Amino acid sequence: MKKKIGRRNFLKTVGGAVSGLALGSFASQGSVFAKAEKGPIKWGLLDTMSGIFGVFGKGNGNGTKLAIKEINDKGGILGRPVELIIEDEEANTEIAARKARKLILKDKVDVIQGAASTSTTTVIGKICGEHKVIHFNSEFDSKTVLETRSPYQFNIVPICEELERASMIGTTMLFKPDEIKRWYVFYPDYSYGRDMRDIYKRELTKWVPGAELVGVGAHPFGEADYSTHIVKILETKPDVVVSTQWAGDALNFIKQAAPTGFFEKIKMFRLNCACTSAIVALKDKMPAVYATTEQGQPYLPKMKKWRDAYFDYHGEWPVEECSPAYYDAVYMYKRAVEKAKTTKSDAVAAALENMDYSGPSGRRKIRKDHQADCEHIILGKLVPSKEFEWKVWDETITAKIPYEKFKLSNKELIELGCKFCVGRE
Repeated sequence: MKKKIGRRNFLKTVGGAVSGLALGSFASQGSVFAKAEKGPIKWGLLDTMSGIFGVFGKGNGNGTKLAIKEINDKGGILGRPVELIIEDEEANTEIAARKARKLILKDKVDVIQGAASTSTTTVIGKICGEHKVIHFNSEFDSKTVLETRSPYQFNIVPICEELERASMIGTTMLFKPDEIKRWYVFYPDYSYGRDMRDIYKRELTKWVPGAELVGVGAHPFGEADYSTHIVKILETKPDVVVSTQWAGDALNFIKQAAPTGFFEKIKMFRLNCACTSAIVALKDKMPAVYATTEQGQPYLPKMKKWRDAYFDYHGEWPVEECSPAYYDAVYMYKRAVEKAKTTKSDAVAAALENMDYSGPSGRRKIRKDHQADCEHIILGKLVPSKEFEWKVWDETITAKIPYEKFKLSNKELIELGCKFCVGRE
């Protein structure tokens, strides 16, 4: 049975009251604070909260909000409440740098989480490293983020190069070799998109024997008119079209391509990661495409309890696939602080290393190089849902690719620019 979105205002009111009661209980624990590090633990969420990609920061940040609400309701961390401070980096590196410094120097945050964009994540990671502030990257980003990895930065989801490997392997699990010979890669023309293009140029034939890259096509970030691109892609007669678009770009391309019969003319159209917002927005108008997703995808059957808790608190369903990973990061930090018995960054970082964590979305084990091993990545076909107005992953037409099959080794991370990873096998 579908839950009525009309519950939203009521639930938010109730949620606010509950949070207020939780914080009120902290006020009566002054003696606890006097013995411990003083005041609230400050969690900075620095993400894209506005513009065409604002759905990312808001949707993923809702996972953070849920975790903080639960933790505060149960007494906080070491008896201290967690205070969430949100800033919008507007998918702009200069703004991201300014906001990161503001959170660190003015707000005195203990940790920063974010962001959705590879370029801004890289900037945030660099500044957190300089100021010795814990940084959680809970979103899919490409190799550029490795260049500024420090003792204080932790990546708890696979990087995009790993996702593309998994997608290639998964495609061979779902199709016969003669069905997936001709490949076309369509990408947004900036650093992330070019990184995704390059991995196909380097590795397609390794993971898909006999495959041929028949074309690559770029479009401006935030493209408005895809008509010329659609024609060019079909002219190459591809069997597989890989789209590394996300959010508004993916949404606009699908809307414009569907009326042309584009999706009926190829064997497989695959959306890259970060496609849940487009799926939810298109509802039953989403074609029967394939999509790569994280192990904690909110619309997988195993995530029902978590997504119901999300709905009950926010009054709406999750719109981002990494929202559970944002949620998990808060609990990973809680466990590390409780082990270290302090929020001092060096001690927390040491406690995070080699942490073997299992949350709603599955297991994540942080390695010495601060990349987290997960369980698997999922590639599957989207089909109508009995519960939701939008399509979800069909468990019978889904490939679960174990992390060991596509993970980047410590050596490969170093080759991609991770100086911090040297000597941390």
